[in-house]
Amino acid sequence: MKRWMLNLGIAVTVLITAWTVYTKPEEKEVSLFSYDQPSIVVQKESTDFEKALKAFLMQHGFQEVRVLNNYAEAQILILLPREHLSSHKKREIQQMVNQVAKQYHVHPDVVNVQLYEKK
Repeated sequence: MKRWMLNLGIAVTVLITAWTVYTKPEEKEVSLFSYDQPSIVVQKESTDFEKALKAFLMQHGFQEVRVLNNYAEAQILILLPREHLSSHKKREIQQMVNQVAKQYHVHPDVVNVQLYEKK
């Protein structure tokens, strides 16, 4: 009788746990940005490099530059007009970023340029 009660208790616990997991509502991803504009992310290594990169890219017609801190790793977010979303333009932007990286002795692998569109 004790064994039957133990098995019943285990079965009920498993069923309740499965039902709780199954009916749990999905967590929605929260975006830090409410705008719908294309952008690139450039990982940075030093503050001087960050400032020079911001100034250089803003001189070349980028609309806005914001710095987001993600724990120990900071990123520079640069908003671009829609026509900048092409592989040719991405290579051109990468060359501009590499030029500034060389001036500040930042290894080119540290700087990663990615084009994407926020929704």
